[in-house]
Amino acid sequence: MSKEKIKKIVLIVLVAVFVFSGYQLFLETRQYNQAEAEYESLEATYVQKETPETVLAENDDAVAITEQSPYPKLNIDFEALQTLNPDVLGWLYVEGVGISYPIVQTVDNDYYLDHTVEKQVNSSGAIFMDYENTPDFYDFNTFLYGHNMKNNTMFGALKRYYKEEGVCEQNPYFYIYLPTGEVLKYQIFSYYLTTDTSDSYELVSTEEEYDAYVDRVYRRSAFAGNTVTQQYSTMVTLSTCAGASSGNQRFLVHGFCVDEFVNEFI
Repeated sequence: MSKEKIKKIVLIVLVAVFVFSGYQLFLETRQYNQAEAEYESLEATYVQKETPETVLAENDDAVAITEQSPYPKLNIDFEALQTLNPDVLGWLYVEGVGISYPIVQTVDNDYYLDHTVEKQVNSSGAIFMDYENTPDFYDFNTFLYGHNMKNNTMFGALKRYYKEEGVCEQNPYFYIYLPTGEVLKYQIFSYYLTTDTSDSYELVSTEEEYDAYVDRVYRRSAFAGNTVTQQYSTMVTLSTCAGASSGNQRFLVHGFCVDEFVNEFI
């Protein structure tokens, strides 16, 4: 075979690879955009963010001050959300990194890896609770999973905790809103990189297991700004992928439940 023919074959192969890669990128970008649009629409339709009330201070100048709420004022229409998808069991709000999504749960940990809350096939998936956890968040440790998306949607924004100095120190809280009207406030006490086979994924069912688990994840933590201790308080662990795509590296964020409120804005 002549050199010219070899050059032509190589060129054809390179063009084919380029076209295929471009098409794959187009499909990936389209799915990202579709999922982002869906979740933005869900939030805009079913979540009303209340503005702080302005009150008058009791002094001669009658200076207007803002009344502070102990939790973000979200009025969430869970009835309508559960009509859309009965798997919806709560709403996660991580104000410090801009995460705001419904939480779903089904009979396994596979379905919502590639289905959105509206049950559309999409690689962005959904934020979902481990199928072995109880949906009331009363387990010693509840796991919530979400993809580490390249466009920082889903749990992609969690990477800011270890990539940007001071993010967690400035706002170490996240909130879970429940259809029953409770708002659960969590304080982050540990985060770190690990693998998908880590014993950090073990479920905790006794006080002895709880003590050993908390000690373990404290020692692994890359977050030195918080040494809060909540003996036998329930925990939530946020889990996402890290590192190379399809690899076994994971990033975990642990939070103790430090307060509970009745949502007055529903």
